[in-house]
Amino acid sequence: MKVLSSITIIIFCVMSLIKAEAQETSSDKLYGYQIAPRYRGFACCSVNTSNDDDAHINLFSSHGVQLLPYLYTGAGIGLEFWAELDISMPIFAHIHYDMHSITTPHFAPFVDMRIGYAAGGNEGAQLTPAVGTHFYFGHSKVGLSAFIGYNIRHNKSGKTNLLGAFTVEENRKFKNTVEIGLMLDF
Repeated sequence: MKVLSSITIIIFCVMSLIKAEAQETSSDKLYGYQIAPRYRGFACCSVNTSNDDDAHINLFSSHGVQLLPYLYTGAGIGLEFWAELDISMPIFAHIHYDMHSITTPHFAPFVDMRIGYAAGGNEGAQLTPAVGTHFYFGHSKVGLSAFIGYNIRHNKSGKTNLLGAFTVEENRKFKNTVEIGLMLDF
């Protein structure tokens, strides 16, 4: 009988510890970046500018998987509104690396990379590395990021503007712009 009582007490203690551990790690107590793998998405608005009057506004959305607490991979699509009345639609792969271990849980620096191809008025391959800081709203999965990046684009020789006119440029050229923006992640 004493053995049965001892086993019952041990089982009760172990179950209490397991329950206490489960309560501490429930998703309500964790920050969004600590829950992985999970779905994660970004919505972004940015302004791009350069010395060559290649200014444009970029709106994009990226959706994918938070593979690890610090690594996101996904794919996205966007719209770019250029100063010369061109509209482009970039389609890209997106990698986002948060560095929460070097700061507080609410704030974190990050590096970001988008690589893809833009169709439309300013068509061509593009690469956009960026750095920034991220802020989580409490223990939610929602956060806001501010970033600065460098958009490198290799344009095709022909383009169509918003009014339907087609122009041919002499040869391919790079359109490099500095990008400053805000991202909402969820």
